[in-house]
Amino acid sequence: MIYSTYHGEIVELPEENLLLLGLCYAERSRRIVAEFDEFYNEELSKHFVNELDKAFDYLLDTSTFSSSIEIGEDSKELEQILPDTEDFPEMQGGLALSGLSILCYCYRYMLTKQPENISYILNLAFEITDAICIVSNGKFNYDTEWQKELDLLAEYIEIINAHQVFDENAIVLLREMNSKNAFANPTA
Repeated sequence: MIYSTYHGEIVELPEENLLLLGLCYAERSRRIVAEFDEFYNEELSKHFVNELDKAFDYLLDTSTFSSSIEIGEDSKELEQILPDTEDFPEMQGGLALSGLSILCYCYRYMLTKQPENISYILNLAFEITDAICIVSNGKFNYDTEWQKELDLLAEYIEIINAHQVFDENAIVLLREMNSKNAFANPTA
């Protein structure tokens, strides 16, 4: 649904811009991964932040990774730390799984350049929004939150289209925007 709404605008983005779009959603997940760590006394955040920063560095300098083998190894490491919702059944486990999965799809995109990875990222972002609305006990309205997500996606596309992806100023602007729009569990 989300991907189809913006499909035309998304598929026309250059490869690096698609990765930047995916990384924006990964960065918005930083807080829910930290909430998971706090709730379960785990340490996924340091791995998450390290791999997220490496992926942003990759946009500025593709030599950050010496080869696709290194990207693949980092992707496998990320997949190995994905929390199992059977071991972490509370809401924080599911949200962290979705947030880390978004970053995994960014790495898959770096390897394959397949746009469906970006579609998976957008679907996960809206699933996170759904979950947050469910646990908010009426604090958040689905229609309002979904519209905010659609508006944010449109804003991301507009900013990404207006800048060169390798422009540090654009990345700083987007990272600040991501912090302001971070996913957060209302029960944490």
